[in-house]
Amino acid sequence: MEKSKFLLGFVFLLVGCGGVKDSTQTLAPSVTDSSATGVGTDTTAVGIEYGPLEIESMWAALVEKENAFSASDVSVMPDASYALMAAPRLRLFRFDGPAWTDITSEVNLNEPDHEFDYDIRITSARVTNDDALDFIVNFTPAPWDCADVPNQCRDYGVIISGHGGNWRPLNFFDPYGDGVEYNGVQGVYLSNGALLGGWWGSQGRGTLLYSWVNGSQRLEGVDATKAQIKGIGSRYCAAFRYNETFPIVRCDKSQGVSYAQQSLVSLGYLFEADGYFGDDTQFSVQYFQRANSLRATGRIDLDTWKILMGNSQLPGYDLNNDGVVGPDELSGN
Repeated sequence: MEKSKFLLGFVFLLVGCGGVKDSTQTLAPSVTDSSATGVGTDTTAVGIEYGPLEIESMWAALVEKENAFSASDVSVMPDASYALMAAPRLRLFRFDGPAWTDITSEVNLNEPDHEFDYDIRITSARVTNDDALDFIVNFTPAPWDCADVPNQCRDYGVIISGHGGNWRPLNFFDPYGDGVEYNGVQGVYLSNGALLGGWWGSQGRGTLLYSWVNGSQRLEGVDATKAQIKGIGSRYCAAFRYNETFPIVRCDKSQGVSYAQQSLVSLGYLFEADGYFGDDTQFSVQYFQRANSLRATGRIDLDTWKILMGNSQLPGYDLNNDGVVGPDELSGN
């Protein structure tokens, strides 16, 4: 697709921590980040011949094979194991031996309606009241898709869960207006065990704190407190470090970043070269890498640099004779 050159300044939700208590409803315990607890170890449902380490290893190999932008951890359910990846679209897989199977066509993943390219970020966590992992998914539209519809270029968040044995997006309860339920909100994020997200309503309520209510089988929100809002979360880099060597990564700044961005701009993947490697640049690098049969890491290594620079005449000297003037060999460093 032809990519419009537009730099979108993303506005991200405030995050904090907390919970919700209702004397008439039973709430799930605090949301648990899988990075701290790992995945379940009960593999009786997926066959005794496949242990958790083997299943996870096969998943990691599939993620690499599909050149995914992001991927979840493995969620162990009574019937099988499940996992999610963005490659680049959202795809759900099931493992019940002997291999992972793509079951995306069998479920509703509730992706945004627009035919945009999306920077999809997946977080694995226990959101509902069972022991299996759920998947928190955020969609950020690509900057090149937002030039003509800036008012529609907002983050979109869903939670994909297999709670009850049926994989689907969980419902979020609107606490205002006429009490409508949504299966997606304006971004949803996990911070210190708390689940916070935006609200689609017109009253400008801002960030809500969501908790799973088992009785109603949905996520119910209340206004986040000032204490919760105090810890502002952002995907933007808090500080940039100077780096003139490979790999060039997110939150780097240098002359090399500027030259890489200039090439991305000329190819339609980016709008502006400012010398700061932020989220837009990382996402653009991933798309460039995938389009050129490279691993979509979002990090600029030697192979990515060579293809990105092409026949550009860079100021400097190829001192190590690797066929290109590298970021550490540019004049002026």
